Formats: sequence, structure tokens, C-alpha cells
Amino acid sequence: KVIGHPLGKRQIKEILQYFVRVRIITDQDEEGFLELRHDAIASRIFERMTALEKELVEIRSFLDNSYNTYQKRKVLLTGSDLEYIALYENKLILSDELKEFIRLSKREVQKSRKRRRTIAIAAAGTLIIILAGFTIWAFYERNRAIDQSEFAEAQKNEALRANEEAERAREQAEADRDRAEASENTAREHQQTAEEESENAIRANRAAEAARQ
Repeated sequence: KVIGHPLGKRQIKEILQYFVRVRIITDQDEEGFLELRHDAIASRIFERMTALEKELVEIRSFLDNSYNTYQKRKVLLTGSDLEYIALYENKLILSDELKEFIRLSKREVQKSRKRRRTIAIAAAGTLIIILAGFTIWAFYERNRAIDQSEFAEAQKNEALRANEEAERAREQAEADRDRAEASENTAREHQQTAEEESENAIRANRAAEAARQ
């Protein structure tokens, strides 16, 4: 049944009874199980199976063990487990319990992938927002730096103009001072000349008075 060749219960019972009679398998134990009498028989049976049949048996055994684990610890199949059984899933004859187990595992894997995709999209969106914020901030800071640079340049030019005006005012003050000093010297010379002329006039007046006497 596992490898796609189901038999009726009557046929299975007849075959099992035959194997018990020829001492290939043991009769049912207290729990109702039958076992091969020798391990060598199991290996010989496995050797006669085709590669596909071996793979189907291995996958069926894997599913049974995984389902037992699920019943004990509620651990579902992973994405890699589902990929492992995907090629042979349609070739296996599965019980309703195993089908439901696989369905739940697929749904959980899809949910997990959707969560990861949502987280990735949210992370990408957050990163884009952060980068956009940094870009806007950098653009603002660049404009502010340009404004400050222009303001500093204007202040420097203003200072240069003020310095030039102060230099011109200093030169003008020096020129005015020089002119004032020259005017003062001229006035002093004129005063001296006037004083000399006044003294000359007094002397001439005295000489004239003396001559008149």
C-alpha cells in the first residue's frame, strides 16, 4: 500500500499466514505485531526493491516518525522537510491523519514565510524612511552650510570694506593733520612777519619823530 499497490485485507491475511507457516515472519505477539524472523530477510527484501520503492519507503518512514514527534511535541514539518517529500507526495497512499499533518505543516510554513516577507518589507520600508530622513537632513544641513558660508563671505566682504573705509579715513585724517600743521606754520610765519613789520613801523615812526625834532 505504501508504494502504490494496495491489497485487500483477505489477501494480506493469506500472505501473512503463508509467511508464518514458512517461518519468514513470527506470529502476532501480545500487541498484535508481526516481525521478520531474521534481519537478513529484511535486507534481502530491501535489495529487491526498486530505487523508487526504497525512496517511498524511506519517505513514508520519515513521515511516520515526524508524525509521532508531532503527536508528542507538536512539532510540524519544516520547509526543507516539505521539499524533501514534495516529489513523492502524490505517489504515497497516506492516511487522513498524515494528510492533515502535511496540510498543517504547509500552512504553518506559508505563514512563516509570509511573516518573514512582511518583516522584510517592514524593515526595507523602515530603512527607506531612515535613509530618506538622512537625505533630507543632509540636504537641509548642506543648504544651511551654504547659507552660513554665504553669510560669512558677506561678513568678510563687509569687514574688508569697513577696513578700507577706515584706512581711507586714517589717510584723510593724516592729510588733514598735515594741512592743519602747514596752515599753522603759515599762520605762525604770517604772525612773525606782521610782528616784524610792526617793529619796523615803530622804528620808522621813531626815526621820523627824531628827524622831525
